[in-house]
Amino acid sequence: MCKRLYNDLKNWTRLPEQHREAADYRRMFSELSGETRLTEPIAELVERFGQSCFSCDRELAATAGGEDGYYLDHTLPVAYLWPLNLGPTLLCRTCNGNKSDQWPSMYYGGDETKLRRLATLTGIPYATLAGEAKFNPEQIERLKQDPDEVVTRWVRYPERLRGLRERILARTGEDVFADASEQALAAIGLNRSEE
Repeated sequence: MCKRLYNDLKNWTRLPEQHREAADYRRMFSELSGETRLTEPIAELVERFGQSCFSCDRELAATAGGEDGYYLDHTLPVAYLWPLNLGPTLLCRTCNGNKSDQWPSMYYGGDETKLRRLATLTGIPYATLAGEAKFNPEQIERLKQDPDEVVTRWVRYPERLRGLRERILARTGEDVFADASEQALAAIGLNRSEE
């Protein structure tokens, strides 16, 4: 929470390179999650959510962004490799920032009524929303198919790739870089002995 407050205050002082890096990092996770464009028109999504924040019920402007506009939240976090197009949630700026990478069951405090309503609005099964955070198994398999390509594409973020590998390994027991070449592993600061 402190980081978010600090970012809100200091974002205007960031260098263009820092903004590009942050955007590139978001793009990395979007690509790794297999994200594609939304198939549903935004206006229909906004209408389905009653043009209000799902979390706090605040009425939102019919435009994206800013203080009064809506934000599309990855209902299942992109940090767990789930794409936005799976079933986004309409949130206000504050709630979107507060939810960040939290799983719905954690962010909404296990509120069964709220989670059942979210399941109806997003099409994501209630059991998934109310359960424990989990990585997208399809994207884990995709990462395992060509780890060298993933490393080559995102080598400028070695700490992020190592962190993603560690989180997946801790939660699933699967090493997405198990079949990576020695060169790819070395490029992100790993070696076979760390597997």
